[in-house]
Amino acid sequence: MNFGVVGCGIIGGSLTNLLEDLGHVVKRYDPYKNLKDDISKCAVIFICVPTKADMKFEDVKKAVRYINSKNEKGIIAIRSTIMPGMTDKFTKKYKREFAYLPEFLRERTALIDEICPDKIIIGARKRETGEIFKELFKPVVDNKNKIMMMSPVEAEILKISLNSLYTIKVVFGNELYDICQKYGADYYKLFEAFKLDKYINSMHLDPLFDGYRGAGGKCLSKDIKFLIKAAMKKRVFPD
Repeated sequence: MNFGVVGCGIIGGSLTNLLEDLGHVVKRYDPYKNLKDDISKCAVIFICVPTKADMKFEDVKKAVRYINSKNEKGIIAIRSTIMPGMTDKFTKKYKREFAYLPEFLRERTALIDEICPDKIIIGARKRETGEIFKELFKPVVDNKNKIMMMSPVEAEILKISLNSLYTIKVVFGNELYDICQKYGADYYKLFEAFKLDKYINSMHLDPLFDGYRGAGGKCLSKDIKFLIKAAMKKRVFPD
């Protein structure tokens, strides 16, 4: 099967490597990297462009317009983080098949995370579309239960809510570290206990990880803004 990848940075590059390792032909399009393969015949085109905290999603919209102008029948699979409901809006606007497959990659270990994922989330309205991606990613999961199919909007919410939950853990760890400092206690004694607790995953709870404090990086602070915006849009919070 021929695949296209639009946006060949960390996410798109890792996905391209995986697809080629699985024996597929991959066409790359990323004008910033001078990659301009012909994607017109690709059966599936993945959008892996970055998104910004301004919530305008211009790069995603531009990628969709480009694919729609060059490829008439392929499934457009969005991996970029977007707001809930956007995939369904694209489906309605362009009258073609879209799917949302969120990525869960860490920048420093992106390729390893792509090759050995802890889960594959497939957001699709049509079951046959979901089955295409299920078969595609089946070789890289060690348990069929790690592949979950849901609606696009559920997958979109899952992506931003997971990163928001991670942010809460980071903030909790940082605040607790400061409390320990005030009491002259060694936070890392608590941290070791956290790692032994079967109900707690210690990831995100190291307040001095890599020498930085707080919830930083490209995703955590951005995605929690997306989740708040999504809640405000539906008036989840009372005035």
